[in-house]
Amino acid sequence: MSFQIRGNILYKYIYDDNISDIVIPYGVTEISMFCFSHNDNITSITIPNTVKRIKKFAIGNCHNLYKINIPDSVVIIDSYAFSDCTSLKYFFIPESVKFIGENIFKGCTGLKIIEISEKNPNYIIDNNILFSRNMTEIFSYLPSKTDSRYIIPDSVKKINASVFECCSNLREIIMTDSVEIIGSLCFCNCCNLEYIRLSNSLRDTGRMLFMDCKNLLLISMPSSFSADDNDTFTNCRNIKELEIFFDRFNINLNLKSSSHFTLSEIRKILRFFNSNNAEDAFKEIKKWEYKIQIALYMIDNYDFFKVYIRKNINKTVKYLIDINDINSMQKILPFRFLTKKNIHEFTEYALNNKNSSFYDLFLKLSSGY
Repeated sequence: MSFQIRGNILYKYIYDDNISDIVIPYGVTEISMFCFSHNDNITSITIPNTVKRIKKFAIGNCHNLYKINIPDSVVIIDSYAFSDCTSLKYFFIPESVKFIGENIFKGCTGLKIIEISEKNPNYIIDNNILFSRNMTEIFSYLPSKTDSRYIIPDSVKKINASVFECCSNLREIIMTDSVEIIGSLCFCNCCNLEYIRLSNSLRDTGRMLFMDCKNLLLISMPSSFSADDNDTFTNCRNIKELEIFFDRFNINLNLKSSSHFTLSEIRKILRFFNSNNAEDAFKEIKKWEYKIQIALYMIDNYDFFKVYIRKNINKTVKYLIDINDINSMQKILPFRFLTKKNIHEFTEYALNNKNSSFYDLFLKLSSGY
């Protein structure tokens, strides 16, 4: 068993194919970055009670590691220290640990149980989720958890980086308005995530939040959400619905076609809702499907929305018929935008769908619109 040690710092373990159970020498105080990483021969590691710090990625990608002890001497466990140790089943955090970095269990798909000393004053485990002691921060959500839905507790103000990364069982995440900060890569590669509701109190978000969330269909977000990072929605190719909420109202934008919302389009929509010059910002939005939805929703607020609907009345009628939206059609009737062609299309649809609510509206139209 060969180690590279300088002073009391263990810099490197020299691989030995004949040894799978590693015993770190007594006297070592720190395990350096990548010290044991990418060694599939290792099945267990015994750490002496002289070690105080385990650095980033120190024991990462040891795919056959199933057993490791963390002695009472350890004070600091840096970010991703045990990432992608897929065979690890159990982990115990002692009283001595004062600092835990970003998702130390990222990719530990076999990890079923994490426990912590009841005397640890800094952290707590709740339902196999690692929180700060006062539950204002989330540090790790195990990718092995089978829950398809998770509601973030009201106490949480910060979700640290990579917390939900690679959590493939999650389909829905509800974020309460207590959350103010989300770290980078937080929801990256949640491959089955379909819906997420973001906090209305967000003031700081990291990069690549939803990268590779390939099945994400619906995002509910505040109008103040920043999508300036180019990687925020990388490889999110199925977003069909945006719910944008404000202090007093919500708007839902839907895409019924085979297309999806792109990052560029989401940015333009958010800029519009946060713009002091709404007309110019509205012109920047290109796709007519949701331009019509925005104009119909905001038609009582600005005259230029009425102008837009009047100019695009044929598309508007076709769109409302396609999605069977009686409420929006009733909304534009008082403006008398409909042409004879529109009324013909509309009434033909209504007559062919006598059980739909459009039929009642047809009766109004046929009686002298």
